[in-house]
Amino acid sequence: MAKTTLDTWHPEFYSTSNLFDPIKPAFKAMNYHTPEWPTLNEYQSLLSSHSTKITNFIDLPIQFVNQASACSTFESQYEPRIYLKGEVQTRLKNWHDFFQVLVWKTFPKTKKLLNTLHYQASTQRLSLDSTNKQRTPVENFITLFDECGIIIVSHNAELLKMIKEFQWETLFWENREAFNTDIACFTFGHAMYEKAINPYIGMTANAILIHTDKAISDMADKRGLDLIDTLTSSTITKNLEETPDLKGHLTPFPLLGVPNWHKDNNEKRFYLNENYFRKKRRNQDRP
Repeated sequence: MAKTTLDTWHPEFYSTSNLFDPIKPAFKAMNYHTPEWPTLNEYQSLLSSHSTKITNFIDLPIQFVNQASACSTFESQYEPRIYLKGEVQTRLKNWHDFFQVLVWKTFPKTKKLLNTLHYQASTQRLSLDSTNKQRTPVENFITLFDECGIIIVSHNAELLKMIKEFQWETLFWENREAFNTDIACFTFGHAMYEKAINPYIGMTANAILIHTDKAISDMADKRGLDLIDTLTSSTITKNLEETPDLKGHLTPFPLLGVPNWHKDNNEKRFYLNENYFRKKRRNQDRP
């Protein structure tokens, strides 16, 4: 859809919801409190301040550059340009691309992996038929998770099973106290962050579920997000080995049900809205 309005900047965006918690450290590292949008130089300074260089597949440093007016070749398109040159085309004064910057800072291993997989899948598709514009299942998986993904980690397999079975009231209400102790959610997709600026009932993320024997409390140290990034990238790699088309490795997740991620979800009736907290359809797991 064509953009018809300009985004309005407000530097306290992260204080409106705990949903923003994963990218809050990256934004605070910018030390940015002015009433104007950040510039490309300020985006680049954020990456440069990282103790580990953030690179593309061939170890060129990631750089945020102005979006091109047109892409005449495959190599100049968005994902190939990141893969080949390390250049992330970025629109200024734009929430979508602003959050893209913060996600690159927060989850560099996973972003790098997704870009690599996307380039490889699209290159293979075009090598078979240069006119084929039909995305492969791998490309669809990458786009869905990159734009609207959420990472959910738990050492309690039963809680993860509730998500797979769409047992939302049991998960969010009856196990409310389990969040951030036995199960933790980390918003990944930059489009979900953009939507969270003006949240609405219906916001649904695509979840990667990670079962780990490591206690959630152990992930709250200063290595927390680095660990989540490593777990996520390794999980995607493992899933790809088990299921080459990656089908079935994303689960719909009504993320406003997470305790304290919506102003009204401290009441049980919030979870009775079956238009949002939908029941699982018969045969939903089948391809």
